[in-house]
Amino acid sequence: MDRSIFLAFVVLFTSAAVGQQCFVPGECVGQLLGAISVGGGAEGCLSACQATSECTWFTSYGSDLCGLFINCDELNVDGCPECVSGKDLQYTFTYHGAAIKKYAPKR
Repeated sequence: MDRSIFLAFVVLFTSAAVGQQCFVPGECVGQLLGAISVGGGAEGCLSACQATSECTWFTSYGSDLCGLFINCDELNVDGCPECVSGKDLQYTFTYHGAAIKKYAPKR
C-alpha cells in the first residue's frame, strides 16, 4: 500500500474516533426521534439506538426509559444529573453497492 494512502487512512480514522462519546453524564439536547421503554439502562438504550435508523445519540433516563436522537448539540447535566447519554459508535461503508453497518469494538 502506498505510504501516503496509508497515512491518509490513519488520519481519517483517528479524527473520526475523537468525537466518539459513550456513557457520559447528562441529557442529550437535540432532535428527538422518540422515547421508548427498554430494559438494561444505558446499555439497553445503546442497543436500541444501534437498531434504529437515523439514531446517532441516546439518553437513558433510568432503568427503562430511553430518548433516541438524530443529533446532540449539547449535554444538559444540570437539568438531568441522573441521565446517561452516549453516541452510537457505528459506521456504515459500502461494499459492492451494499451498505454495511459495523460497530466500533467495545472497550
